[in-house]
Amino acid sequence: MPSRILIIDDAPANIQTLSTILKERGYDINIATNGRQGLEVLERIRPDLILLDIMMPEMDGFETCQRIKASTAWREIPIIFLTAKTDTADIVRGFELGAVDYVAKPFNAHELLARVNTHLTLDYLHRENERLLLNVLPASIATMSRFSSPTLSDLRPCRRGFRPPNWLSR
Repeated sequence: MPSRILIIDDAPANIQTLSTILKERGYDINIATNGRQGLEVLERIRPDLILLDIMMPEMDGFETCQRIKASTAWREIPIIFLTAKTDTADIVRGFELGAVDYVAKPFNAHELLARVNTHLTLDYLHRENERLLLNVLPASIATMSRFSSPTLSDLRPCRRGFRPPNWLSR
């Protein structure tokens, strides 16, 4: 089954270009033209990845990302910001809000496809590792891991700003 990508961008030319590139690679595409509409689309479908612009009417990409990451139903969906905002402060803010990557417009199609593929693969491997771990844990721990806080996904170092102890880097 092909991966589903949600494109949230207000520029028709960007949507057309992205849709063409991604469809040629076999991805299923859903489109929203602003953040509010993107959240409405998420109520109906579960994409495997979101490509999110920042500068949009009604609700910008930063607020959209923040709302997605605040939802237990959607927080694990990888978000790649795809935007013309290239100031360091904007890039850092995007990562702090939970994006997995940040691609500047105009983008290189080969680079974007490589990043999309990388993040879809990482997300799949993370879910598969979690599934396997839950299968080998004793039932009482697996149940606790699924229904209490922190969950296994809350413990992911790359998404929580975790710094390993100094002794690990020796």
